Amino acid sequence: MHSQVFADAGGSTVGTVDDEIVSLSETSKVLELMLQYMYLQPQPDLREVEWEVMKELAEAVEKYEIFAAMGVCNQRMRECLAEHPVDVLLYASRHKYTDMMNESAEATLNIPPYTMLSCVPPDIFAAWVRCSARLLSALRYAHDKPILSPFQD
Repeated sequence: MHSQVFADAGGSTVGTVDDEIVSLSETSKVLELMLQYMYLQPQPDLREVEWEVMKELAEAVEKYEIFAAMGVCNQRMRECLAEHPVDVLLYASRHKYTDMMNESAEATLNIPPYTMLSCVPPDIFAAWVRCSARLLSALRYAHDKPILSPFQD
């Protein structure tokens, strides 16, 4: 197996109860995709996976530490940044992917503050406000600064 979660399972693959049911929070689609990364078989093309499932898969592979899938899910989340900047911002902040957080925060700057407030936790919103204030300040400075030309009299 390729997950730290199951690393110590060794010889415990035989259950103690024949009809034991284990509840998981992940959907069957997510579990099916996730298991494809844990067995020696071709890995799925994540470009074919619908967004909601992709989001859940990225969270699940982080949760279960399926390293074979974490990198490719991270890359796919980054590829979807333009279409889903808030979702990517939340994913990046939960898993402390700093570069992705900064990129996705910048991609959300055209979203009104009241919308962002309803989409992200307060700590993320506060950081987002600081980020947008810095960018607006830089834009104002660049716009208001006179351009000096060597050709002026």
